[in-house]
Amino acid sequence: MLKRETLVERIYPEFPDEEYEIRLKKAKEAMEEHGIDALLIAQKENVEYFSGFMTSHWNVKGFCPGTVILPREGEPVLVIPEFLRGTAERTSWIRNMKRHERTHSNPRDFPNLVTKTIKEMELESGVIGIETGEELHINMPIVDMDKIRVDLPKAKFVSGADIIWECRMIKSPLEIERLKKATLINCKAYERARELVKEGMTEIEIADIFRKTMIEEGSKLHPEHAFFNIRAGKERYPMADTLCQERRIKKGEMLVLDCGCTYKGYWSDLCRVAHVGKPTSEHKRIYRTVVEAVNAAVDRLRPGIKAEEVYDIAHRIIEEAKYGVTLDMVGHGIGLDVHEPPVLGLGIDMTLKPGMVLCVEPWIYDVFDKGIFACEDMFVITEKKCELLSPLPREELWIVE
Repeated sequence: MLKRETLVERIYPEFPDEEYEIRLKKAKEAMEEHGIDALLIAQKENVEYFSGFMTSHWNVKGFCPGTVILPREGEPVLVIPEFLRGTAERTSWIRNMKRHERTHSNPRDFPNLVTKTIKEMELESGVIGIETGEELHINMPIVDMDKIRVDLPKAKFVSGADIIWECRMIKSPLEIERLKKATLINCKAYERARELVKEGMTEIEIADIFRKTMIEEGSKLHPEHAFFNIRAGKERYPMADTLCQERRIKKGEMLVLDCGCTYKGYWSDLCRVAHVGKPTSEHKRIYRTVVEAVNAAVDRLRPGIKAEEVYDIAHRIIEEAKYGVTLDMVGHGIGLDVHEPPVLGLGIDMTLKPGMVLCVEPWIYDVFDKGIFACEDMFVITEKKCELLSPLPREELWIVE
């Protein structure tokens, strides 16, 4: 059995211990239901979710800075490089830690410690869930994961996605607080942009308005903790999720403002579009169709409804209007990742439950003529229906003078 070490006090907790204990309990119950003996977790968001271990070293790709082994029976173990010991001790609620020496100079030895720990936990013949499946990836070099598999020939490796998402999709009250805060910060940025964006500004200048406001309102932005999908003009309309350019917005163009930021690790994701100069009556009609699709989808957001039902009602409105093509989804979950299950999409059979936080975002693409029309807001599913998290006007098309 593993021995506990005397560790320093955990003085920088991301959440109280009780929050992680609830997550651990949910994971163990799900493992029991799915017949899995342990989870082997290496993706940044999942390591943070289950362990509280917070480090910036995920930017380095040579080795995995933290791996959690979460057993169905017993306590979880955090495997880390020795040089991250102080960070792990002061942030993670997991007190069982295994440390690897000389990870920088001998990174391919790190999986040996993971394998050794799994054997010490008497899981070498067990069913081990790994991060394969929807919106997941194994955040360690593939040679390391391959070595773990080879060195545990009696273990059965299966997808742990169902267990991970059964935990992460249902947000706790503390998580919802952070999502609300992230959304309100984002709303402030949109309000500032509506005041300041003018014809002739560049996409980068517009993004700077969002960035500056987000920081002022409390989002501690790092490059990977915000996105600014801002574009206008016929050559830019087809460029989904593009990077901002030194391109000036011009009269007659549709301006896409699809931006998000984080607050203490949790994302917001909102979208509005604006017309540069006076819009035509047809521009207004197309935008009203998008709003009608949003409102119809929101009216269906409640516990017990299938994700595809929400998609079907919004998609039908856009399809019948015949203004342009749309995506095969009208929304998605959000949390530690910008996109999480469930997808409000074609053929998605998942049932909505209280505690899910969702973005609703129908889009109309008329990229060769009128432009792009969209509207995205955030909602939390409550016990009876849903609650709007983003108090941002959406009924009228924004106009940039």
